[in-house]
Amino acid sequence: MSPLDKKVSLKEWLPADGGTRAGGETLPHGFLRPLRAHNPRSTFARIETELRNGRVVSTFANMTLLVLGPRHDSPYVHRFDEDMRHYNRRIP
Repeated sequence: MSPLDKKVSLKEWLPADGGTRAGGETLPHGFLRPLRAHNPRSTFARIETELRNGRVVSTFANMTLLVLGPRHDSPYVHRFDEDMRHYNRRIP
């Protein structure tokens, strides 16, 4: 399979004490919610903006999953890191 054939999934991590879990994957300290791509241009523009604002992006399984996490100065960064270590162990 060439890298061009791989599907990229976009998700956002949210802390367990904020937001809604509808349609999300529960993790020990938070949950992952798929980013809705109603308009791919605006979704990718949002990701670009988040990156410029210092958001954390994690990649797993040969770049097939991109996760937007909290800002580097957020009190939730430690929880996010723990959840991503846990999630990474679950991916085959």
